[in-house]
Amino acid sequence: LPDPIVANQLVVRTFFHKVFKTQFSKWIMNKITARLKNWAIGVLALLLIPLIGEFTVEGWNWGIGGFIFAFLMFFGSACVYEFLTRNMKDKKHRTYRIAIGIIVFLVLAFVWGTLATG
Repeated sequence: LPDPIVANQLVVRTFFHKVFKTQFSKWIMNKITARLKNWAIGVLALLLIPLIGEFTVEGWNWGIGGFIFAFLMFFGSACVYEFLTRNMKDKKHRTYRIAIGIIVFLVLAFVWGTLATG
């Protein structure tokens, strides 16, 4: 039979591990979800420009697929930026965050331009 003290320690460790892991995971996911929700709202606001252009500019022919593609490109770029800068919250990392933002934007612009020209 196992030692009762070791068994109790194992139960206590397992309990605290589950509680800590669950609470910590929820806290992290809430922060990530809030940030990505803000990015999604920003991307949707940005897509209002081509939506207005669709109704006001002659020759502007975006279908629903174009809007979905644009949303996925912009939101995907925002997710990449968030993933790369998730641990850079101090002021000393500000330059790195800006540099990563510029790189992600340039990659987005390159891919967008390449796909737009065929």
